[in-house]
Amino acid sequence: MNKVVLSGRLTKDPELYTNEAGTSNSKFTIAVPRIGAKEGLQQTDFFRCTAWNKQAENLVKYQKKGSLIIVEGELRADNYEDEDGNSKTYNYVFVNRIEYTGSSNEDKGETKEETVKEDDPFTDFSNDVELTDEDLPF
Repeated sequence: MNKVVLSGRLTKDPELYTNEAGTSNSKFTIAVPRIGAKEGLQQTDFFRCTAWNKQAENLVKYQKKGSLIIVEGELRADNYEDEDGNSKTYNYVFVNRIEYTGSSNEDKGETKEETVKEDDPFTDFSNDVELTDEDLPF
């Protein structure tokens, strides 16, 4: 089974490309923090990804550098020759699905402020009632 799920942030604004057949695609990189990194030392891995068709179009339309996304796909390897004729391998995630995890407010750098009303009985804890075992219905 070949399945990859990654949660990370876009390293730059994604761009849309179209191949000779007219199919849309977007090649992008996400930065994924490593789990279990030593305290005080943040380690990050960078994964190349390729999305196709509507997924690519929506990614470019709605996401930008720094957006937090989850990609699900397959790990693939392509071989090519560099300028010197050396054989190289290019690993990337062939994306089957993308989830956008940040809200539009977060992506715009805005924060939602929550206000607490002083007379709201659900947020006013100054009149807390102590319960005993006898007060419980079970």
